Amino acid sequence: MIRQFVAAALRHKGFSVLTAANGEEAIAVSNLHSGDLLMVITDVKMPIMDGPALIRLLSADIPGIPVLFMSAHYNAAELEQFRGSEFLSKPFSVDKLLAGVHSLLRMSV
Repeated sequence: MIRQFVAAALRHKGFSVLTAANGEEAIAVSNLHSGDLLMVITDVKMPIMDGPALIRLLSADIPGIPVLFMSAHYNAAELEQFRGSEFLSKPFSVDKLLAGVHSLLRMSV
């Protein structure tokens, strides 16, 4: 449900969005669209492959890709290795989501 909310909110603001149900599916999607990815928004906890594992794999193919992590339970130690990433605590508003996205896009320019 969060994935659908985030995708709909970003599409409404004019962003092109690719979605995946879990980290493993996200790797498959990224393999098809790696040249098109500007950033990744991922939950920290997901089935099959969590967000940090996903980003470690993606970063090998797309170094420096901006990442917006989200979670209801923040563990700073779990994410401190991902410098330059942003964190969004659930629940969040569309405004907070957009602020995180715009912040990352500004940093990557």
